[in-house]
Amino acid sequence: MFNEARNLINNTAVEESQIIETFNYLQNHQFVFRSLSKDRKYYAFISEHLDLFRSGFELFGKTLIQNHDYGYIGINNTTADDFNRLAMVDTAILVTLRVIYHQEKESRSNEDGSISIPGSHLVTQYKQYTERNDLDDSKSRFMEHLKLFKQKRILSLSNELDEETLLPVITIFPTIEVIMTPEFAQRLNQEIADRAKSSFSDGDTSQTKTPSDTMEEVQ
Repeated sequence: MFNEARNLINNTAVEESQIIETFNYLQNHQFVFRSLSKDRKYYAFISEHLDLFRSGFELFGKTLIQNHDYGYIGINNTTADDFNRLAMVDTAILVTLRVIYHQEKESRSNEDGSISIPGSHLVTQYKQYTERNDLDDSKSRFMEHLKLFKQKRILSLSNELDEETLLPVITIFPTIEVIMTPEFAQRLNQEIADRAKSSFSDGDTSQTKTPSDTMEEVQ
């Protein structure tokens, strides 16, 4: 990787700072899309020098992937530890987003593989799929819960808000299938159920239900 970077810098107009900036940008966002204005220059640069960046991330035990159909490049290295660092509500939101995407991608996906849903639909489906009531549908709390997923290019949020709910339209990207494989989805679904049972046994009656078996259909 270092020899490739040195040759690239010596033989072209590419500067070391450009390589470092692009590397850090992808590391921070995990995915870049050719269709997103903020990502476009990074997508083009990585795509042009894919072997260089693939070698670089391999040094850290990470795999770089490119999906030409949906136009994204990303780091495929999600582990159980990544999910363990999430709060329970955030894990449950991610499971719900994965279910929604699986159920609706065939009938309503856009050209880039994304689907768009009202924010209120996420709240409703969250309660149905996880049988939890801790997703606050107030705008500020709702946006805060989705902040990390937006940064990691799992979804985007529209600037236009629903007049009644004041929640934005959510666009779920196909990268959610990379982030959460069926195996991870099943495991997280079980963890949600186990934590709900644990809370109940400890005397916490605010979350007495366990998640449904909806995740079993995600394959």
